[in-house]
Amino acid sequence: MPGNAAELSARVRHDEAIRRDRINAVLDLGNVISTHRQVMWKRGDATRRRAGTERLEALRDESHMTRRK
Repeated sequence: MPGNAAELSARVRHDEAIRRDRINAVLDLGNVISTHRQVMWKRGDATRRRAGTERLEALRDESHMTRRK
């Protein structure tokens, strides 16, 4: 029976690690989405305010970077 307890303990640790990884993935995704939305809002606002070309290009580049994360 000691082997069974050790196997169960190993499986529990493994399952906990998988659960932790999944939770972290969801949290990371939420952060990335939030950052992207903020940049897109800034970009839209800059467009409505007729910001300069440099500003619009910088915001476009920033919004593209948020999609790559």
